[in-house]
Amino acid sequence: MEENIKDTSDIENELGNPVFIGLDDKAEKLKRNLMLVSFCAVFTVLGGLKIDSQSSFFGLKFEGIENSLLYKWLLIVILYMLFHYSWVLLDSFAEWRLRITGTRLA
Repeated sequence: MEENIKDTSDIENELGNPVFIGLDDKAEKLKRNLMLVSFCAVFTVLGGLKIDSQSSFFGLKFEGIENSLLYKWLLIVILYMLFHYSWVLLDSFAEWRLRITGTRLA
């Protein structure tokens, strides 16, 4: 019987503590990478960075690459990362809300 009371007090103690929304390491990395890619995209667009037809990437030369293709790929990457980060935030918020609901019931 005493073990049951001890378990109940541990649960009440755990649920009674205030809970704050905290982002895990994965969310922090996603946010950092999203900020980095967004900064690079803004620098590329506002800085007027152009692709030279004679340039090579790791010794490979690509022909037919235009600036509009670069902008489209940057937009796709940023939208994907934004969606992924939003999904992680939503999941974190749902976890926090569930935790708050459990606290109110206790």
